[in-house]
Amino acid sequence: MYSQNLEIARLRQQEIMRMAAEDRLRRLALENQGKTQFYGPALARIGGWLVTFGVGLQEQYGQCTTINKDELRRKTLAMTGR
Repeated sequence: MYSQNLEIARLRQQEIMRMAAEDRLRRLALENQGKTQFYGPALARIGGWLVTFGVGLQEQYGQCTTINKDELRRKTLAMTGR
């Protein structure tokens, strides 16, 4: 009887610890959600600018032969989700 109660108490303690760990992860995810919503579009915009700048440099130095400005604009808009 004592060993059964001890086993039940141990299992219950493990369950409570697992639930607490899940709650901590859930709270952490919710806290970071606002930051993700802010940084996501900003990083996409920066990525689009980098692509545009890189293609401009390639055009300037003769390395880019397959893209025109309309294509570049379409690709940039597609990358930024607009």
